Amino acid sequence: MIAAEQLLVEPAFDLIARGVFPGSDDPLVRQAIQQSLVDESFHTYMHMMAISRTRELRGVTTRPAMPTMVTRRRLDRLLAELPEAWQRDLAVLVWGAVSETAISTLLALIARDRTIQPMHSLIATLHLRDESAHGAIVVEVVKLLYRRMNPAQQRMLAKLLPLALHAFTEQDMSALRVELAHANVRGAERILDDLRASTPSGRPKLVRDYSGTRRIVRELGLTDQIDFTFPEPPAELTGRADEFA
Repeated sequence: MIAAEQLLVEPAFDLIARGVFPGSDDPLVRQAIQQSLVDESFHTYMHMMAISRTRELRGVTTRPAMPTMVTRRRLDRLLAELPEAWQRDLAVLVWGAVSETAISTLLALIARDRTIQPMHSLIATLHLRDESAHGAIVVEVVKLLYRRMNPAQQRMLAKLLPLALHAFTEQDMSALRVELAHANVRGAERILDDLRASTPSGRPKLVRDYSGTRRIVRELGLTDQIDFTFPEPPAELTGRADEFA
C-alpha cells in the first residue's frame, strides 16, 4: 500500500497539481487533486503506524531491504525508453490512474479479514472510504484531461494504458522471496514453485478490480484500441466498497 501511494499515485497527482497537462489548471481539478494528495500522505502515515505497532508486538527489530515494486520497475523501464518529457509525464499519469482505480476492492478484502491484526483491518477500512472517492475523481479527471490533449497525446495515452494494465497484473515474486528468507520460512522455494505452477505461463498474475480503468477506456471511446482482456474480480474481491462507508 505504502509503495503504491508513494511511487505511483503521488507522482501522478503531483504532475496534475503542477498543471503539467492541458486542463489540469482547472480550479476544481486542482482542488480535488490537492485534497487527494493530502489524503494519500495520511494513508501512508496510518499504515506506517500499524506496521510499527505490529513490529513492536512481534519483537521485529530489523527489516530486509526490499526490491522496488514490480509495477514501478515496469514504469521506470518504460520511462528510460521514452524520448520526450511529455511522453514520460503521460506514462506517470497512466500508471497512477490505474493504481488508484484498481485498489478499492483489495482494500475491502483486507478490511473484512478477521485473521489479521485488527489495527490493519481498521486502517484498511478508513483507507477504503477515501479511495472509493478517489477512484471516481481520477476517472473524471482523466476524462477531462484527455479531452484537452492534442491528438499525439491522446494516441500516446491509448498506447500506455495496456502497458500499465499488464504491469499491474504481475505478482512480485522477488519481494515474496525476500520476505520468506528473512522470516526463515522452511520450504520457501517450494512455496514459490507452487505459485509459479498455478498458472500455465508459470508467472502468477495478481488479480485486481479494473472496473474503474475499464470505465475510463469505455468513456474515452478506446475500447477497440486497448489490447487487454479485463478479468472479472474473484469472488472474494466483489464486496461493495460502500459496506464500509
